[in-house]
Amino acid sequence: MGLTTKGRIPQFQGNLRAVVPTPTFSGRLTDNPADSINPNTGSGPGTGGSGVTFAEIAGTGSTDPFFDDVELLVNGEGSVADSSGNPAAFTVTSNIALDTVTFQEGLSSLRFSENGIAEIADDGRFQVGTDSYTIEAWVYPRSNPPASGSNRAQVIFQKEHSANIGTVFWGLQLRNGPGAPLCFAYFGPSGSTSVALSSGSTLALNTWHHVAAVRDGNNYTLYINGVQAATDTSAHVHAAQNTPASIGGRAAQHGATRFFANANIDAVRFTNGVRYNGNFTPPTEFPTS
Repeated sequence: MGLTTKGRIPQFQGNLRAVVPTPTFSGRLTDNPADSINPNTGSGPGTGGSGVTFAEIAGTGSTDPFFDDVELLVNGEGSVADSSGNPAAFTVTSNIALDTVTFQEGLSSLRFSENGIAEIADDGRFQVGTDSYTIEAWVYPRSNPPASGSNRAQVIFQKEHSANIGTVFWGLQLRNGPGAPLCFAYFGPSGSTSVALSSGSTLALNTWHHVAAVRDGNNYTLYINGVQAATDTSAHVHAAQNTPASIGGRAAQHGATRFFANANIDAVRFTNGVRYNGNFTPPTEFPTS
């Protein structure tokens, strides 16, 4: 069951079992034990090493009733690849580690660090205009951004305009300040802030957090772990943006100011429509059909 006219998706909750394809190599990944980070020793999401196999996950046969409206699904299973129904093309501009120890969903996550970025070729899927949408991911921050300088923020997902680099964009970032507050922003063509949502609270380091931003008409909501963190209202139309979208940093046009993430990122999903219209239980698995 999919959306019609990219409108509201009835809120879906419950446990899903992912259908994970056999991983194929795409981009430049490293799986060097020397590069791996410390395992999450706490209970709950993020504890790896369960012994679950790809076959066991694939055998569950679960599906996403809104999968037809998913324009991007990067689940970090063996590669930097899009598992949506219309796979996007990626350019991995620097090494990204495949982390099979610290992950939230499936059997691995993508570990981003200095110079690690995945760019998604511009093919029109993120030209949202006035459409409603949901952008979400699981993120495991390993350090706070500095208070100033070229990496004073860490990008989770971002889309920008090539003619107005750094002034016309929308996306999710971890911003500067203690505990790396979560921020969603849309900056219009004038360079002024058209939408600005900030969690106002901290994200604990070395812990998995589900983060989501939802645009429902003129209403914007930021969620952390399924709980509303901030809201804003704006009738501003998203300007057409023709640079690559990016995960883990800003597009290459930025030069030195790339806002690289120092975090593991898992299950980045962009949906044309409103998945969440109130507090919700964060999804722990992301079906690929």
